[in-house]
Parts: sequence; structure tokens; C-alpha cells
Amino acid sequence: MLESFDVRTLIVILVLGHAVAALLLFFDTQKRAQLFDVLFMASMALQSAAWALILLRETAPDVISFSIGNSIILVGFCIEGICLLSLERLVKRHWRQFYASIIIILLVFWWIPGLSHYIRLGIGAFIVPFFFGFPALFLISTESRSTPLRKFLGGTILVYIFATVFRGAFILMAESYSLTIPHHYQILFMLTQVAFMVLASTGYILLRKECICENLQRDIERRKQVEDSLRKSEEIHRLLVESAGDVIWAMAPEGRFTYVSKSVEKIRGYTAAEVLHQSFEDTLAPASREIARRELAMRLDEVRKGLRFSPYIGELEQTCKDGSTVWTEVVTSGIYNEKEEFIAILGISRDITERRLIEEALRKANRQLTLLSGITRHDILNQVTALGMYLAIIREDMKDPSMTTFLEKVQSITNTIQAQIAFTRVYQDIGSQEPQWHDLETVIRKLEIPDAVAMDVNVKGIEIFSDPMFEKVFFTLLDNSIRHGEHVTRITISSIESEKGLTVVWEDNGIGIQPGERKNIFKRGVGKNTGLGLFLVSEILALTGITIQENGEPGKGARFEILVPKGAWRKTGTVTR
Repeated sequence: MLESFDVRTLIVILVLGHAVAALLLFFDTQKRAQLFDVLFMASMALQSAAWALILLRETAPDVISFSIGNSIILVGFCIEGICLLSLERLVKRHWRQFYASIIIILLVFWWIPGLSHYIRLGIGAFIVPFFFGFPALFLISTESRSTPLRKFLGGTILVYIFATVFRGAFILMAESYSLTIPHHYQILFMLTQVAFMVLASTGYILLRKECICENLQRDIERRKQVEDSLRKSEEIHRLLVESAGDVIWAMAPEGRFTYVSKSVEKIRGYTAAEVLHQSFEDTLAPASREIARRELAMRLDEVRKGLRFSPYIGELEQTCKDGSTVWTEVVTSGIYNEKEEFIAILGISRDITERRLIEEALRKANRQLTLLSGITRHDILNQVTALGMYLAIIREDMKDPSMTTFLEKVQSITNTIQAQIAFTRVYQDIGSQEPQWHDLETVIRKLEIPDAVAMDVNVKGIEIFSDPMFEKVFFTLLDNSIRHGEHVTRITISSIESEKGLTVVWEDNGIGIQPGERKNIFKRGVGKNTGLGLFLVSEILALTGITIQENGEPGKGARFEILVPKGAWRKTGTVTR
């Protein structure tokens, strides 16, 4: 009966079976495939290709059909063994080293010249237990995770190992060997190979699902343990609250704080103990105080009428210990006891000062861009009109000797148009992006200073919150000093802290600016060139509330003072309100 089986037909079944197994696993793991799933699919695909090469025996060179084909099968066995261990979470570094050593030794042996095919196959058969023996033993003997599926799969692997070793022994004792000759042992082995392919691939998919269910169960149990621990441990809960960046607080209905997290000190400068001695009205600026008083009274009135405390979400300005203020987003809700009685107010306050600075800067930027676009378009239209007039004159009399003068004026007007269009192209992005923090020293060090000019920079460790075009400010100041200072040889940049904020000073030793010109240099169109440089400097700085003025002495040099308000500057590595 065994002779009725055709070896080539069984090999075709192996080719198709391994390919189908790879496809089944692919479709089963599309959404959550792990690395060992991909490797198992690869091992199936490799073995399918390898059996296809073996099918070419007697029609293709031995190096392809025998050597390469069987080498690929061995690599596939190695990967398959690693994947089975991975499912059981048993793959450690020493296991990877073990499998790598075995496959390298076997491949080197396989390609030793002069060895006959049946010797290679016989010896190779005794290596298979090293690939599958350990996964089989773990599947059968691990009592803590013993299931019928694991025992069945482990037993199937052991049967296959026995069949492979038996085949290897038979090959070594045989006088000759041919894959296509239907010996009883050959047919039995090929049938075992087909059965192993079906059971191993199916078992892997089922075992994978079983492992997923076990992992989910463990996750559920672990989550229950965490939840129980959180409920039982008030200290852990308090630690989590205290480490939060937002201020978490509780307040009695009469407006007295009963709890404030330590993070309040980072935002307002007051310690939690100091805030506990304040009423909610003491923490707010006058305008926000009225809003909070009105909202609280309305909600307490609702509670007295038997309604639930309505949640509140709003932006309030709070006072700080150093006299400044900080904008916060406040979210409140009611706290009820087991009897559903209203007992307190739970609130969370988040610092949104930087966000409001960004929003205000964007609003100013839109206004400046609208103004700038209108002015630029108006100027271009005027120049184009003038150009049209001169061109009309040229067309009236092409032989007039004065034509040269008119053509020069046309060229001048054209150059002006080009300069203004270039201006709009370079500065069209002012305020279009959110302001960001700039390291002042880094910005200044990027300037290309002429060799004849020495620069002293004393602004280390300072960051300024400004438009992304902040670098253009100092580029323009440098250009102004070199172009108009006439004999500038030294530029000094320093900073001065005051109650108003931070003053960044830019000084040169040029000819300075005359008192009559000082008030107008930041106006558009004032200057010896385009008249746009210092105007745009003031506009860029104004986006985040920064001002600039010139206070130098004529004949001794120009002195530009840039006043950065509180909140728009900070020292490197700190968080500014």
C-alpha cells in the first residue's frame, strides 16, 4: 500500500502546504503580528521554497536541488524552533547563541566537499532533535502552563524527531540512497513530514491564540491587582497627585481651601501651606475675582435648590508671590459623600500663560500682516502707475534725445518695484508661526562679523520668547551699525535686569544717531536705503510685547535698548510663567 504513494506528489503537498500555512498565519496576524509570528511565516515560506528546489532533483544541478534546498530547510527548522520557544517566552540570549552555533556548524558540515548525499542527510537527521527537542520538552513538561494543546503539540514534535532520526539511521546503513525511490522508510518519513507540517503549523496558530488569551488573562489579573492597590493605598494616591504638573485642590463651600498640591509653588510661588491660609478670592486678580465670585454663587445656589454642582471650565488670572500674575485654566466639579451630600469643590488649575502669550502674538501678527500687505500693495501700485506714465511718453516720440533720461527713470522705478516685491517675499512669514524660545547668545553668535569689528557678547544663559524671525532683529542691527556708523570698530551686547523685565543693550562706537532722527527711525520709510529695516525690527519684537528704542549719544555711537517684559524671557533651564 505504501508503494502506491508517489514521493514527488508528497513533495508537492509539502510545497503547497507550507505556503498555505504561511498565508494562513499572515491573515490571522495582520493586526497584531509580533516578531516571532513574522519569523514563523518566514520559516514556512523558506521551507516551501526549499521543497520546491528538492522537487527539481534529477533535472537541476545538485548544488541547487540538494545542497541549497536542504540548507534552506535546516534554516527553516532553526527559525521554527526559535519561534516555538518565543511563544512560551523562553527565548533568552543563550538560546539564540545555541541555535546560531548549531545552524552554523551544520551548514559548514553540509558544504564540506567530497561528502556523499546520503552521509550528509544521515548526519543532518541527527541534528534535528537539537532544533525541536527543547521546544517539545518545554511544551510537555512545563506544569505551570500545561494544557492539552501544548502536550499534543509537544508529542507531535517528538514523533517527528523519532521519525527523522530513524530515517537518518536507515540512510547511513543503506548502500545507496535516492529521494525518488519509494522505499518504505522513505514513504513513511514523507507522510510523517506532511503530517508534521499540518499539525505543527495548525498547532502554532492555535497555541498562539492560547498564549494571547493567557496574556490577556494575566493583564486583567494584573490590572485588578493595581486597582486594588490604588484603592487601598491613600499614600500612593497622594504621591501621584503631588507629582502632577497641574495644581489639584479642594475647597470647602465657604471658600476655604482644604487641600492644595505642592505643584502650586511652581506656578504661583506660594507653598501649599501658605495657600491653605488664603481664601479663593485672595488668589485671584480683581477681574477674575469677580468672575469666580459670580460663578461660585450661582453653583452654590443650584446646590441649595437640590441640583448637582455644575462643572466649571474657564480661564482665571491668579496672583503670584512676587507680585506678578499667571493665567490658568481652571476646571472644577463637586465632591459628594456616600449619602450624596455636597461637601466640597474639587479643582484643577493649569498654567496657560505661555499659550496666551502665543495667542496674543498671533493676533498682533495678523494685524501687522494686514497693515503691511496693504501698505506694500499701495506702494507697488503707485510705482506701476508712474512706470506706465513714462512708458506712454516714450511711445509718443521714440526719436526724442531725452529718451535716455526717461529710460533711466523707467529702470529706476522697475528696480524699486523689484525691491518692494522682494521685501514682501522675505517678510511675509512674520507672525505666521507660533513664537518660540530663543537662546540669545546662540542667536548673536550666528552673525557674520567683519574682521575690522570686535564684538563683546555678555548675555550668557538668557532665552527670549519671540517670533521665529527673531534672528533678523540682530542681523538688521548689525547691518545698521556697519552701514551707517561709518567707522564702527566695536560692538557690545549686554543685558540688564529690572522690575520691568530684561533690557538687552546693543551699542557701537560709530557716529551715532542725531536727536531729531531718533523718534522716526522705527517708522516705515525712514532711512537712507529702503527705510524698512528698523521698522520691521520693531514689528517683529512687538509680536510678543517687546519694545525697542535708541538712547545713544551723537558722535559716540548708537545704543539700542530692547525691553523684554516679564514672562517673555527666562534664564536657561528654567520655566517662566
